[in-house]
Amino acid sequence: MYVDVRGIAEQAGLKMEWDKSGKRALFKGWTKSFAVRIGSQTGVLDGKAVDLGGIPFKSKEDGIYVPARFIVKAFEGSHLRLDSTTNTLLADDLKTYNVFTESFGGRTYMLVKANGDLYVSQGKDTVIKLTSLQTNFDWAGMKIEKTAGGLLVIKIIDSYGEPHINTRVITLIFKNGALLRKATFAYQFRGDADFKPYDGNLILHDGNTLRFIQDGTGNVIDTLDLVKLGGEEDAYYVESIDKDIILLRGNQNGLLTLIDRQTGERTLLYKELLTAKDQEYAENNDVPFKGDTLKFVKRSDDKLYFINDSPLTGKKEVIYSIEAHSNNSKNNVD
Repeated sequence: MYVDVRGIAEQAGLKMEWDKSGKRALFKGWTKSFAVRIGSQTGVLDGKAVDLGGIPFKSKEDGIYVPARFIVKAFEGSHLRLDSTTNTLLADDLKTYNVFTESFGGRTYMLVKANGDLYVSQGKDTVIKLTSLQTNFDWAGMKIEKTAGGLLVIKIIDSYGEPHINTRVITLIFKNGALLRKATFAYQFRGDADFKPYDGNLILHDGNTLRFIQDGTGNVIDTLDLVKLGGEEDAYYVESIDKDIILLRGNQNGLLTLIDRQTGERTLLYKELLTAKDQEYAENNDVPFKGDTLKFVKRSDDKLYFINDSPLTGKKEVIYSIEAHSNNSKNNVD
């Protein structure tokens, strides 16, 4: 029995290339390669000559048909059989070789889509396994950078689920090839766990806790309890942090909250900055996401600048004064 190998190879993460003669097809991917030649029963599997058990041929539709038993062997599967009721050819345990790659500092980093194994290669012969995340990935990409203190930071951003409304950010911190710190943060629709260093320290957060990581050593020098700060059981992402304040948004209600780091006082910014119409929208909408439409832009002295991109009232800048709010709070107490 023969099957067209093109679609199977593509789904498994292999790319096909024809040689100049148009008769030899090479299939190549992460840790897997094989080649077959039209009219020849001998092929190459992972660098070794093998008997294909039959002679490959082309179809009128330019397909390349190869003996099914060889395909199962090439993809490290087993138990090839024909389901006569559905006229379907079946096999068990066929492996895939899909990887996401990113180059940095003369090296190539590879994340195996099926299980989250992370490798790094330098040159053709040296491949090192850095860690195993023990999870599968869907639409992933990697960001890699070297800190001023010599730490290697790899951020893996993955969109998953249907219709890819979930996002997961995994941050890994390495020192001299060893994994020191890891944080996984998942959210829906919006948010960002890709923090820039703050006060000379790296920031890691997983929705429940935020850790300040000392550059150079990788030591944890402080930890914030985001659930305690936010006041509700939720996964929080942080839009900004400073020495006196932190901006939190819960994944469930989507409302941006300003928190005084010294007193713990919480201020729902949509109630301070938005019109009555936009406030009602923030409290009741759930498409495309729950919560308000505020986005933090910058801080200047005691003023916080936001863009409110409202589907009701349009897009405009709004400003929150920390000092004015603090004075109002004192007056109310008095």
